[in-house]
Amino acid sequence: MNLSANSAPVLTPKALREGQQRLRASLDTLKGRLISPDALLKGQQRVLELVARNAPVKETLSEIAALAEEAFPDMSASILYYDPKANVLRAGGYGRLPSSFADIVEGMVPGPDMGSCGTCAYTREPIISVDVFEDPLWANFVGLCNEYGIRSAWSTPLIDERDGSLLGVFGMYYPTVWSSERAIDISFAQDFHQLATIAAERHRDEQRSRHLATHDSQTGLGNRNLLNEQGDAIVNQAITNKTPLTVAFIDLDRFKPVRQQFGHAQSDHIFNQIAERMQQRLDCADLLIRFTGDEFVAFLPLPMDEAKRLLQDFAADLAVGFEMAEINLQITFSCGLATYDQDTSDMEMIIVQADEAARVAKQFGGDTIVIADQTLATRAKSRRNIRKMLDEALETDAIQPFYQPIMNLTTGRPKGFEALMRITDDKLKTVPIQDLIGVAEETGQIHRIGLKMFDAACKAVADPKDPLKGLSVNVNISVAQLMKVGTTDRILASLALYGADPARMCLELTESQWLDGDGAGRRTLMELHNAGLKLALDDFGTGYASLNYLRSLPFDIIKVDQSFVKLIGQDRQADALCETVLALGKACGLGVVAEGIETREQLKALTDMGFEMGQGYFWAKAMPVNVASQWVGDNFN
Repeated sequence: MNLSANSAPVLTPKALREGQQRLRASLDTLKGRLISPDALLKGQQRVLELVARNAPVKETLSEIAALAEEAFPDMSASILYYDPKANVLRAGGYGRLPSSFADIVEGMVPGPDMGSCGTCAYTREPIISVDVFEDPLWANFVGLCNEYGIRSAWSTPLIDERDGSLLGVFGMYYPTVWSSERAIDISFAQDFHQLATIAAERHRDEQRSRHLATHDSQTGLGNRNLLNEQGDAIVNQAITNKTPLTVAFIDLDRFKPVRQQFGHAQSDHIFNQIAERMQQRLDCADLLIRFTGDEFVAFLPLPMDEAKRLLQDFAADLAVGFEMAEINLQITFSCGLATYDQDTSDMEMIIVQADEAARVAKQFGGDTIVIADQTLATRAKSRRNIRKMLDEALETDAIQPFYQPIMNLTTGRPKGFEALMRITDDKLKTVPIQDLIGVAEETGQIHRIGLKMFDAACKAVADPKDPLKGLSVNVNISVAQLMKVGTTDRILASLALYGADPARMCLELTESQWLDGDGAGRRTLMELHNAGLKLALDDFGTGYASLNYLRSLPFDIIKVDQSFVKLIGQDRQADALCETVLALGKACGLGVVAEGIETREQLKALTDMGFEMGQGYFWAKAMPVNVASQWVGDNFN
């Protein structure tokens, strides 16, 4: 035991033990001031019930303090819990000590001369102050002792036995100088000390669990859960108090190539350094979160111009660079700034506007800060409305697959179908399909849409009535969905659920979206191909896939984009491209489909080139499954 050094007689551990032995021998004389066993048992039960139902830590610790004071009528109890992040003691549980005492103790930093509790937290050993007016540990708190009638004190640490960390401090204050008779208090108080430790452990566990739920595991920044918890309150407070608030949407420029070049371990190290510099520069933020991927959102209690200058300072911080593999890596970001006004007064809309401004900054080449204006606000509102309509459409089955035939040009008969997303909701019908897809990909709704289309196709293929007449079905899958963990398992589960033959299913991936030929996307494609599904590379010629993709990825089919087919026979470059893609496909052992055939002239030109598969309005538009079944029956029996 670490006893305080003062001029009063020092109680050694041996003296304490001897005092306890003597006092136990005459315990009957002390029973009048000790709590009865029944009362102690009931009190312990109340405390454990509070712990079991996750009551607020202050409520639980206050119950323990009151129980301890019931046992020792001349003692005042104080239970503080330790905040490791701030390295301070927080006011926890008190019995008869008033709230003004708790206010004074709140935020105490552990130290060598911080009374018995502060010093106990610092040394993590019990502290006895025999006479606080003569103890140097209390030199700075004489006024406090006079005000609250404290003459002696005993404090002992609450330690988490699982990892040895400090949980808090249990303190006992007396109106008289400490005497050897108090030794029995120390022994008896171990029951209350144990209860306080249990409560503090539970509180620490809850804090850790909540932190994991509301913070990004990689950077330690807040996550979307924390945004949902606190964002609206921050915005509402700013509006109510008419104080400045600027929301910054920060999107790192071209960070994906950094991951591809250096690998995940090293790029994560760089990413964490970026997050650290962001925290340091934007330390005034009311809220700073990792929004998703390489995007961040900061709620800054600043006018727009000051917020912009702060973000420019952050850009300068990043311009210093990051040392990686003997390279000074330069990182920039695109940023959008937005604030509340009479038309935009909710958190979601402000973030959407800031996001829209960040998109414009990206279009300017990045390394730019753009302030949202009315045009961007209107565009942002439109995107939000589309998202809401998509949510409603998914819930009401207003998004359905329609089937367009893929034809064998040699036989003139259908070879299969492509399941295309069609909207039956009148409001959504007015939205351009590319806008719908863009919003769906940004919001993650594309995953639900893609799975809905695949499930419907599986159900049609496995239908005992065979509405698609044994033909194959192509279903579009986005890169975002392909990269999502669990995609393979979900697709295979659908095949198993409906009993669909994977050999009749083909997944189409748009070339213009393809970015990852070596990572998670490739692994997913290989898994799906090995499971028996066919794979098609859609819109070939419009994107930036390298020929290496055709060699290294398990595609079975490439589809020539309709923009080239439209010009067939009219544009020499379009003719040359179609011929080249056809030759390339045949050389790689791939099937080649010409998309967007609308006229007999286009069909003849493609057939003369040697194309064996085609698709387009020349034969039929996309149809509901029952209409498609009837179409096959009417035309090809």
